[in-house]
Amino acid sequence: MRGGTATPWASRMHCCVDRLSTLPDEILQHILSFLRAQEAVRTCVLAQSWRHVWKLMRQLRITGILTPASVLGIQKFVRHLFLLRLHELTESPLDLCEIIFHEFDDENIAFIKIWIKWAIMCKIQTFHLDLFREHMISHDDKPLISSHLTKIQLSGLMLSESFADFSRCSVLQDLQIVRCDLSEVRKLMSPSLKFLVITECTSAQNSRLRICVPHLVSLHLDEPSMDRIPLLESMPELVEAYVQTYWNMDSCSSFEPMDCNHIMGSSSFSDSDTDDDEVSSSYDADRDIVNSVLGSLSQATNLTLLSGDTMYIFGRDLRWCPTFMKLKSLLLNDYWSDATYCRALACILEHVPVLEKLSIIFSRKVDPNYKLEIPNYKLEIKGCLDDGAMKRSLTISQYLKIIQVKCNMVNERFLKLLKFLQSSLNIYCKQKMDDPYGYTVSILNNRKASAEVLLYLNVAASTTITAVRQAAAAEK
Repeated sequence: MRGGTATPWASRMHCCVDRLSTLPDEILQHILSFLRAQEAVRTCVLAQSWRHVWKLMRQLRITGILTPASVLGIQKFVRHLFLLRLHELTESPLDLCEIIFHEFDDENIAFIKIWIKWAIMCKIQTFHLDLFREHMISHDDKPLISSHLTKIQLSGLMLSESFADFSRCSVLQDLQIVRCDLSEVRKLMSPSLKFLVITECTSAQNSRLRICVPHLVSLHLDEPSMDRIPLLESMPELVEAYVQTYWNMDSCSSFEPMDCNHIMGSSSFSDSDTDDDEVSSSYDADRDIVNSVLGSLSQATNLTLLSGDTMYIFGRDLRWCPTFMKLKSLLLNDYWSDATYCRALACILEHVPVLEKLSIIFSRKVDPNYKLEIPNYKLEIKGCLDDGAMKRSLTISQYLKIIQVKCNMVNERFLKLLKFLQSSLNIYCKQKMDDPYGYTVSILNNRKASAEVLLYLNVAASTTITAVRQAAAAEK
């Protein structure tokens, strides 16, 4: 054998060196936290040093394969696992528990309810329960009680009234409810909640879900499947809100929602959260019964409002439109510019005194993390602010610096919006004769100032117009 050449036996010995076991226990526990509980426990046979690592991991993931017998097959294992964690809770606290089963028999539901109880007893901080299935299940009548839970994720559940009462979770900060049936829930409340997400859920037809979260900071309400838009109680600490609604059973006998003087006109469904006809019919006498959706969102700094053409809730609320004293960024869809003379858009713009950025998109859906940023378009037109000869027809925020409009094509609705911008904001977008995609822009103001107006247009499939007004000098 020539010197310097490793033998096959030596190479195999080199490859078999167990470097993973030399890692600190904290690292090993973190690695095991990504495994299902069944797989994590099996690591105890890898080596002597692995015997007790699984007992100390801070995340517990109980999931089953997609078979009806999965819950029943591991119920004894899960029982012993929880008893062990409860026994060693002081030495090894549990931060997260995840229970995910997509298929199971009805008799397995009792086991899952017991696991939920044991998970809460382990003083977990984050709880994720996903029981997605064709026939959703409901939890028992006992609400969750925990002084440790800070985050809850619920998917595929039929929530009972009591289970939606999170007032006994004293430090709960983050709640996400996805694909759940809320038809039995009349009130969802939490005095400590900061972040709330409700999406792809169903609700009752004859009553509204009342949401009582007085310390909420961020709201994401995407309710295309809900029969009634929820009632939102006061949220004075709200910073950002995303509300998307396209169809539900809310309606009005008035042709124009902004002319609505009542709740639902001839409809059988009430704006009140009660089924009492006497209470529901007293709206004209006591409007406090009804919580304005826009009124509850009026403290937000960043606001996204997306609605379908047949939605009347926002239009009705504009009749008593609140003043958004803190609102700096507003994102709307073309619903707000479709009515005659953009009446809804004009109304809300009169009630945003410190608005800095207005974005309007011609789209049915928006990514919740959507941000309108100025991209590098092929055509850039620069203009200047004319010394004002015309006064604004609306009381528009003097802080408004950015107006962005995004659409897939230049159509009648888009041109109607440009006409509104011209008549109300004194922003003129005139098409260039030699360029079907080009627009020249001028902004008229009753104050002497100078600014640059940048108009970006996408000459590809989509067209985006961004008019940016930046005040450079105030009146001397």
